[in-house]
Amino acid sequence: MNFLDKIKLIFEIPLKYVTTLDNEFLNIYEDKITHITKMTATGIENSFLIKNPNKLEISHICTDGVLISYGKTFNSSTNSQKRSDAVVFSSKTFLFIELKLDVKKLSKDETKYSEFSKAMRQLENIILYFKNSFEKKNEIFFNYYPCNRKEQNVFAVIAMKFYPKFKSNSQRNNEINKFFEKTGVRLKWKLFYEIEK
Repeated sequence: MNFLDKIKLIFEIPLKYVTTLDNEFLNIYEDKITHITKMTATGIENSFLIKNPNKLEISHICTDGVLISYGKTFNSSTNSQKRSDAVVFSSKTFLFIELKLDVKKLSKDETKYSEFSKAMRQLENIILYFKNSFEKKNEIFFNYYPCNRKEQNVFAVIAMKFYPKFKSNSQRNNEINKFFEKTGVRLKWKLFYEIEK
């Protein structure tokens, strides 16, 4: 059973909610009417870009509103019910994605940082939900996508146009390390990600 079939089985997702494309450039964006994330090969402004130079099959599932429907509570091992926007994966790479593309550059750094902090919590919740859901089916998520000191195949990505302002480099490093300790996943913030072979 391939990983896409495994996800559909564990989360009971109908096929119509999974998009799989193999284009060189893919855009992840939030539909302004439905507020559901989608993936397309058509260039979309205000989107997260997936560079796919080897034209691998890339799958997308909206997590906020599809995997977990609006209003549904879920066991994330935290008190919050907030979750990130999407997951995107190839046979070797898995991305948990939170879109913060509408965050404006403000003179008050705290506002920008608060959005970054909120995004970290949303990603943490969905990662823990994934891990717990796999464990309930006697599976281990990281068996499919190793994430350790030797191999980094899973990433949490905050898609922001502006770099979050931390009080210091040590604050930034502490936040990243705390996130890794809780989730086992490395955190990145960028506007694109290149999928490697």
